Amino acid sequence: MFFLPFTAIAQQGLEPLPPLDSLSDWQINSLVKQYRSQVIEIEQEFKNKLLLAEEDLEIKSEMLSLAKQDSTLGKAELDSISTLVKSAKKERKSAVKNEKKAASALKLADKTVDSDNNAQRKNLPKLWKETNKLWTMVHPPEPKEEAYAETEEQLAEVAADDTGAGTPKEPESKPKTADPKSTVTLKKYNPEEDVMLHPPALPCVLAVNTRDEFSGEIYKRTAAVELFRTYPSALRSFLGDKPNVLCKAAMAATGSEASLFLNFSIYDPNPRKSFGRLEKNSAVTILFLDGSRYVLNTTQDSEGTLNEETQAFVYQVQLPLSQDALKKLRREELDRIRITWSSGYEDYDVQYIQLLSQQATCLFD
Repeated sequence: MFFLPFTAIAQQGLEPLPPLDSLSDWQINSLVKQYRSQVIEIEQEFKNKLLLAEEDLEIKSEMLSLAKQDSTLGKAELDSISTLVKSAKKERKSAVKNEKKAASALKLADKTVDSDNNAQRKNLPKLWKETNKLWTMVHPPEPKEEAYAETEEQLAEVAADDTGAGTPKEPESKPKTADPKSTVTLKKYNPEEDVMLHPPALPCVLAVNTRDEFSGEIYKRTAAVELFRTYPSALRSFLGDKPNVLCKAAMAATGSEASLFLNFSIYDPNPRKSFGRLEKNSAVTILFLDGSRYVLNTTQDSEGTLNEETQAFVYQVQLPLSQDALKKLRREELDRIRITWSSGYEDYDVQYIQLLSQQATCLFD
């Protein structure tokens, strides 16, 4: 019985092609279709990464623009935000490059699928090669474990073993003592210092920082930053690369009083039917990672309006924060948020779990 090699994919890449002479036209056609399916999946993954990179660049560019308008920020803070923008541009450039590679491979796959048997047999090795390149980009091979040498003598021994050029060692007349200067000190891994597990806080950027001429109180409001987004599989054919729900959050304070602002961009065939509106006193329930929860209420109705430029349906709500709620937000990380729409409630997983804690710190510290 013949088994297609594509069904077993190794971590380091696709399984090698069998000799083409041993494959029938039907088997060649099956391989072409399977590689094409794989390229389609990888291209979609690269498209999603490009969308995230563009969104990240937009957010950080907005942060930099707002920071330049804030006279209270020093050069070091501006330089820090500029570095974030440069990094975001680099990530977007890389994402664009990868998406183009996948698109080129898909073009080859489409051409090969529609070809006759002779052309498929001719193009299959090239299609396998392009698919394998994309696969290893998405699933890079795991690094090999390396032996750590503590002294120069040990390093020389390891090098000799790797090259096979080493010569048998003669018995030493007396043991050697490692030179303290040549000893390499290896630092023990500490999960608390892992920036992937504990990302550094974004610089504090205020969209508004003014003093009321009559009351003398200072009004501050942070820049809106993405809190979460959703990609329902049922709407993927309609949405393409767009999220179904994109939520950005900002916090504001006047003296000791604070509020949370949520901005929802809805991409949906019929947002009025699917979501309805956000009514005054609608409940917004925040679930924290420690299992506790806090219920906030909206201050006004939000019917939603169409953004002509993005074609998103936009809802904006304000949620007053009591001192207890503010303390909770500053102390705990988020898990999920339940929004009560007029059509019913929806639960959303929060991706930026530390955002509100960082924004509260920005306002009050």
